[in-house]
Amino acid sequence: MTDEVKPVDEEQCVGCGDESCDGTCSDSEENAPQMPDLKVEDLMMWTLGEYARMAWMNLGIQTNPATGETTANFPQARLAIDCINAMVPLLEGKMEPHMLRDLKNMLSSLQMNYAQRYSAEAK
Repeated sequence: MTDEVKPVDEEQCVGCGDESCDGTCSDSEENAPQMPDLKVEDLMMWTLGEYARMAWMNLGIQTNPATGETTANFPQARLAIDCINAMVPLLEGKMEPHMLRDLKNMLSSLQMNYAQRYSAEAK
């Protein structure tokens, strides 16, 4: 048995494919949830927050909510910190100066914590 993909007829509803649908079904594009009006900078800020959260967890500073454990994973922490370091310069001139300063301070804090904890672990 194969699932054949049928071409959409102009008279069919784009959402559900039913010829008798008037486009008010829950699958209709008009009734689909709307994507919020986000700027790329907003998405980058969210992503930076997630990278920071992962870095703090992998430095063994924050508890992993999925496991309830606090463990260090320095390669993962370093990767998250490097991602933040790569993204912050892209936001220069695209956000409020105080927000950029806060990001740079967070990055510096992560880098210092990484250096301290990594060197202590290596001893």
